[in-house]
Amino acid sequence: NTGKACSATMLANPDVTGVSIRYAWASLEPTEGVYNWSFLDSEVARVAAAGKEALLRIGTQADKPAWVTTAVANAGGTFFAFKIGNVTTTIPVFWDPTYLAKKKAMIAALGAHFTNNPAVTIVTASFANASSEDWSVPHTPSDVINWFAVGYTSQKMLHAGQQIIDA
Repeated sequence: NTGKACSATMLANPDVTGVSIRYAWASLEPTEGVYNWSFLDSEVARVAAAGKEALLRIGTQADKPAWVTTAVANAGGTFFAFKIGNVTTTIPVFWDPTYLAKKKAMIAALGAHFTNNPAVTIVTASFANASSEDWSVPHTPSDVINWFAVGYTSQKMLHAGQQIIDA
């Protein structure tokens, strides 16, 4: 769960070598450029004290800050709307340049903050997700038509993914 502390039982388990720490981008960077490191620092310290490695998983789409959506809209960005059940959700397209710039800035800050911490061995920030942090791209037949309508191409997706990997 995002923002949930690691269990003491798990940290004491000698068969566990690494821990996945999930945190919402909205909690990490509630205001653009202003980071709240307290939860991640605390959890990484607990993991390190237990002799484990940490995998940081930052939720970047469903858990993005509202200011990111506002920045994309203010820049004239492109959005994609889809339904989860009866609820319509709208997200910036994965290749939107403003969205990518904000996400890459957060990734850079995360890297700078933890670069000298040997307990942090992996950091993830996925790029193609709509309602979770795993590959969850709306893909019903009508969604596919709508993706093409907002400018989807395989090249745009690959380029967006490459930017996140490079960051």
